[in-house]
Amino acid sequence: MHKPDNPAKVALVWAGYYCHRFEWVTVTGLLVGVTVFGFLLGTDFWGLGIGGIALAGGVQAAYSYFDSYWKQQEDETAARESIMDDCLIPLIETLHDIPSQAKDERKNSVRVMSQQAAGALKSAFSNLQDVRVVVFEISDDGQTMSWAARQGRGDKPLPFERGTVRGDRAFSLLSDANNFTFEPDIENAEDGPYIGLGGSYNTFISAPIRRRSDDETGRAVAYGMISIDSPNTGDLDVRDGSTAAVFASILAVAYAEATR
Repeated sequence: MHKPDNPAKVALVWAGYYCHRFEWVTVTGLLVGVTVFGFLLGTDFWGLGIGGIALAGGVQAAYSYFDSYWKQQEDETAARESIMDDCLIPLIETLHDIPSQAKDERKNSVRVMSQQAAGALKSAFSNLQDVRVVVFEISDDGQTMSWAARQGRGDKPLPFERGTVRGDRAFSLLSDANNFTFEPDIENAEDGPYIGLGGSYNTFISAPIRRRSDDETGRAVAYGMISIDSPNTGDLDVRDGSTAAVFASILAVAYAEATR
């Protein structure tokens, strides 16, 4: 569950949106409002002027805030689209070559793809220095999940180990029914604190790297996960989870080929 947005910001965005969408109504309403304000404050010049300035200032503030808000949303969308356009094709091309490679070559190609995916996702947060993107992979014995690639914040990601509270919580995310998990505020998580998952970060997105097995059970086989985290709540958005999930799906196919 998201923390509620600042009511003042919500009100400004709401007001700015409708002022922007129905400009002729806004202008007409502004003229009517000035007249009403002038009547209520006195029909003299100063009363009319003060009312007009107050109303016009409020409308302009809402309008300007909405324009700024909308530009920010467009910039974020453009960053995500850039990732899809510039980075997915090279990943898919590498994936195309993996089946014909020897086993050692396939493993190396997966590592290269993991680094490419981490770099591509981090590029969407180029203006946020504290964001870190990590690709974790499960060990051969299935007991540990360690980082295979990382981009962003310098602190080294710790491994997740089964049998520990932190590790079991991380491994449980791999079997979650959703394609990704987004936690906007670890300390105030709705289903209890993510004990030990944070440490150096307060918000995260995780997307499991998994695919359905080819046998009759059709069970999901997990290879690891993509994690995006930041110490600053508000740096990440639920929409970023969908992008991470796309990359995780591609890496899942690569891992499946590398381990066959």
